Amino acid sequence: MTKYLQSAHELVEELANWDKEEVYDWVEKYLFHGYTAPLIGFNMIQSKSSFLTQLADQSGVNTPLKKNLEKAVANCYNKLFDDKKLIHKEKIDIAIELFVIVGRVEINDMFGRLKKDALSEKYKGIKTPFGTHADLHTYLLKGLFGLENNKKRHSLTEIIDRDIHNLKYSLECFNALYSSVGQKISGIRYIPVLVSQIKGKDRNVVGEIKDYIKILEKADLSCFNESPKEKLTDGEIKNFSYMLNILNGYMNKYDLKNKERDRYKLEISNEGLMIHNIKDQKTRFIAMKNKLTEEIRNSLKYIPNQISSIQT
Repeated sequence: MTKYLQSAHELVEELANWDKEEVYDWVEKYLFHGYTAPLIGFNMIQSKSSFLTQLADQSGVNTPLKKNLEKAVANCYNKLFDDKKLIHKEKIDIAIELFVIVGRVEINDMFGRLKKDALSEKYKGIKTPFGTHADLHTYLLKGLFGLENNKKRHSLTEIIDRDIHNLKYSLECFNALYSSVGQKISGIRYIPVLVSQIKGKDRNVVGEIKDYIKILEKADLSCFNESPKEKLTDGEIKNFSYMLNILNGYMNKYDLKNKERDRYKLEISNEGLMIHNIKDQKTRFIAMKNKLTEEIRNSLKYIPNQISSIQT
């Protein structure tokens, strides 16, 4: 007699007793066709990615079922993306769900495949149902950058450096860069690039920059204590300060429009970078050590190219 289940918890207990091929088959039928049996009468208002993430979370850490679910997702990814006819809307929807699952469940075994696909750029330009601000490559990056494999994060520099200049991918790249271990200051390098993209109405660039400032404000930067090998010139300070003034203007407009309580102003001098927290009336001073000097100098190459587009 068929056993019918009515909750995700019951389904996890059932799947734990299945062999791996049965789990693979169930996940494929669910993702591709919405097939849920033996689960019935369950309100499936959540997305497929949310439901599979829930199953993975409830399956425990490093359990046989968790590994089977992860392998099943990898199999579905390979089957879907090896299909040369990835043009139908339903397939695009499934592809997005797969990218979300990979990042949320942190299926690190898929790092190599996602990195390869990101480098190939083959999903750029494939439209999604979520507007012109994102294509399928955007969701690929979300999945890839969601993998907390910091030993391999450094190998994504090529992708970040290439894609951060496109507004469809810049926020994902920027977040991945400064979220990596030991890379908090590295976000400074690309602030001029993001400032040049602020007028793009489809993405919350100012909000992302403010999130970075909040992290930088509280970050432990004691490991970056090496004196600068070559100090910034007065001209370099002036150019970076000019860009910060434009950013400060945008942040002020953003805060007034959205009635933000957390408000910031950035300043630079020969001594260091100052993050003024206007609400708390406090200032975080980041001394001009070698790492900060290098990242500011690296950022300057983007300012001349963007100078006309970041006028307020």
